[in-house]
Amino acid sequence: MDFLATRFLGRKGVPGALRRTALAVSVTFDLGMLAIFKYSSFIATNLDNALQFGNDPQKYFPSATIKCMHFHGTQVTKPIPSYHIYEGNLFDMIDDAVDFILSKIDCTIISSETKVQGKSVYEIPAKVVKEAIVNGCAHRDYTSNGSVQVMLFKDRLEVLSPGELPDKISISQLSRMHESVPVNPLIANPLYLTRYAENAGSGTTDMIELCRKAGLPSPEYVQETGCFHTIIKRHIDYGNRLVSGMFGENGTENGTENGRKVKIGAGKVLDYVIKHPGCQTPEMEKALGIPLRTLRRYLQVLKEDCIEHRGAYTNGGYYVKKSPQLKVDNG
Repeated sequence: MDFLATRFLGRKGVPGALRRTALAVSVTFDLGMLAIFKYSSFIATNLDNALQFGNDPQKYFPSATIKCMHFHGTQVTKPIPSYHIYEGNLFDMIDDAVDFILSKIDCTIISSETKVQGKSVYEIPAKVVKEAIVNGCAHRDYTSNGSVQVMLFKDRLEVLSPGELPDKISISQLSRMHESVPVNPLIANPLYLTRYAENAGSGTTDMIELCRKAGLPSPEYVQETGCFHTIIKRHIDYGNRLVSGMFGENGTENGTENGRKVKIGAGKVLDYVIKHPGCQTPEMEKALGIPLRTLRRYLQVLKEDCIEHRGAYTNGGYYVKKSPQLKVDNG
């Protein structure tokens, strides 16, 4: 196992599927013995093996699942519009949970002149979604009867993980490089070898940087008794909320119906600029379906307080201004 890990699995360019297959072959265990010794010291190693390579780990650990929920509003409501419980080995559960979220958030395909397939740019960076879910699974308390919960709301993504931070790590340390202290080292190591996670205490800081580049606020980390929360804000409604301060009490400009339309249209444009820093006018015209003349009017309104054009006219683009009012910094 050590030879396999250091000489093969740690090499660059090894496909993830091949890494997982090699790891699975290198680890053998007896599920019958696992059931018999479920509450003994034997449990630690076999829990990790069962979770990552077993065909049906939930048979022995029912709470080792990921529950994914999608709500249309900002609060938990019932019946839940979209709800799925993912089971199987740890790799498959993580992949399924990530796909669940990515399928329900905004995605823009950026075409390329040199490549046939365009680049998918998600409202919340895919790497941020994956890192939050991987962390929730890797560091959870597997003696708890609770499951990892992934909840998508209109304004945020929340990942709830049973357990607490290690004593050596505080909430404030998560916003900077810190010591890597895995709660479940036998789970964390295969996740590292398969490139699902890093082993350097940089995962949370990577999330902060990726969110910053996407024009999102930094993720929030909250520790409650027996549960750790990762909260990632979405772009939804940012534009309309920020633009509303530029208009009258009733959301209109000088009390006119035309002003109300400008507010709504400018909000949509601002949302797009927040999500796609550096975007150009033709791109926005096509994506938003707004006539060029109208789009230019919205841009002119937003230039007063919210956005700015950087670079040359031909290859530059629009960015959100670094303003305390906006509370958004896209670099």
